[in-house]
Order: sequence, then structure tokens, then C-alpha cells
Amino acid sequence: ALWSVALGSLVDPADRTLYLMRLAEDRAAEAQWRADAIRALASVKEEGVVDGLVRILESEPRLTIALPPGKPTDQQIMALRYAQARDVAGWAAGALGLLDARTSLPLLLRTAEDPNDFFLRLMSIRSLVSWKVPEAYPVLVRRLEDPLPDIRLLALTGLAWLGDPKAVD
Repeated sequence: ALWSVALGSLVDPADRTLYLMRLAEDRAAEAQWRADAIRALASVKEEGVVDGLVRILESEPRLTIALPPGKPTDQQIMALRYAQARDVAGWAAGALGLLDARTSLPLLLRTAEDPNDFFLRLMSIRSLVSWKVPEAYPVLVRRLEDPLPDIRLLALTGLAWLGDPKAVD
């Protein structure tokens, strides 16, 4: 339904970005719709989109998404996927990376170490790794100890791409 209204023939194309931005920022809206709007905005290189995504990332209440101990059951995995799909801050961090919004670097360096939301950490690290910025080096080194293997793998990739000989140790 979101796509037909926001991106279909029901709306003037000039209004799409404004509509998506308002939806993404509306905390009264369903989190899944907000996350969908953010994913759509990740490919929009228009004025105000980056600022709006930064506002969302700065002000969005953080979720607590933690991995269950041991091997997760199918039901636990589905609950994690459900939470990830609605993690507005996590999707905003990923969108900033796709938009190459380097002005958000200090914010992403902080969110890359969020202690309670592994999806936000993952999306923040993914953005930092894609940018190959030396400022991410200390964060990437610390994320080598992350409990999530995907984050540790991204941190290793980022360190390799940085090519800093200090990373060998």
C-alpha cells in the first residue's frame, strides 16, 4: 500500500520525497511503514533528505535488540527479523551510508557502538565500512569483539579496506 500511494500514480511525483520524509519522521505511524519510507529515501538525492535522516537517527528512541543466548530457535529468529524490519534508527543509519552522507560521520561512529541494538550497530558499521574512512579505525577495532559474527566480519572487512598496517595486530 505504501508504494502505491507514495510512489504510484496517486501522488504527484514532485510530492513523493516530502511525503516519504513526513512518513519517516512521524512517530505515530507504524514503524514498518516508517522503515519502508526510509528505505525508499535511501536512493533519493534531494535537498533535505540527509538532514531529515540525521534528525531521525539523533532523536529516534533506541530499540533493545539483543541476540538470544545459544542457538536461536526459529521463533526467536522470526522475532529478531520482525524487530529489525521496524528498527527506524537502524534503517536511517543504513540510508545515510547509501546516500554517502559523510556529514553524519560523527553520529554513525557513535551509533556503531550502541550497546543494546545490534541492528543499529550493524547498519552503522556497514555505512562506515563502505565509506572507508580512517576515523572509523578505532570503532572497527572495538567491533572485532562484538557478539554478532556479522558485525565482526564487517569490522574485519573495513580494517582490510583501510589498509592500515596497525590493523594486522
